[in-house]
Amino acid sequence: MATPKQIVGVDTTVANLSVPSVYGNYREIVSFSDTPNHYITDVCGNTTYSRDYLGKNRQLPQLKRGDILAILDCGAYGYAMSSHFLHRPRPAEVLLQQGKHQLIRQREDYNILLTQQVDI
Repeated sequence: MATPKQIVGVDTTVANLSVPSVYGNYREIVSFSDTPNHYITDVCGNTTYSRDYLGKNRQLPQLKRGDILAILDCGAYGYAMSSHFLHRPRPAEVLLQQGKHQLIRQREDYNILLTQQVDI
C-alpha cells in the first residue's frame, strides 16, 4: 500500500524567496496545526510555474484550508529580492525572535499591483 501524500497549495510563490542557487534549496516548513498524523507533503506555490515548489517530501500534519504554515530559512534578502512574478501580490512578513512573533510587513492585496497602471 502506498504511503499517503498530500499536496498543499499556499498563497506565496518561489519568487518571494531568495534565490535557491545562492542560498540553498532547502527551507524548513512548519505547521501550526496540532493534528497528530503526519504525511509526506509537497508544498506548492500559487502560480502555474512548474518549479513553484516551496518544499517537497516534507513531514507535515494533515492540513486543511486556513491552516498556517511558516516557511523558515528565507534569508536576509528574501523580501528584498522578491518580485511580482506573474502579477502576484507579496505575502506578509513575520519576525520570529526569542520565541515571540511580530508582524513586520502587511500582506499586499491586488490594489498594489494596479496603482501604477495607467488607464488609457
